Amino acid sequence: MNLKDVSQKAGLSTFHFHKIFKNVVGETLKQYGTMQKLKTSISHSGIKIKKCLY
Repeated sequence: MNLKDVSQKAGLSTFHFHKIFKNVVGETLKQYGTMQKLKTSISHSGIKIKKCLY
């Protein structure tokens, strides 16, 4: 999932998609993707999130 492909599918320029996405979600598309991958990895490993933080 990259900014160019997603913005094209949404019918927006990369600039406008990035701006709107960050305003709505509160983080960039890259940050969002990274967190989703991290959450998925943690949930599949069975490790509690608090244990990862400490």
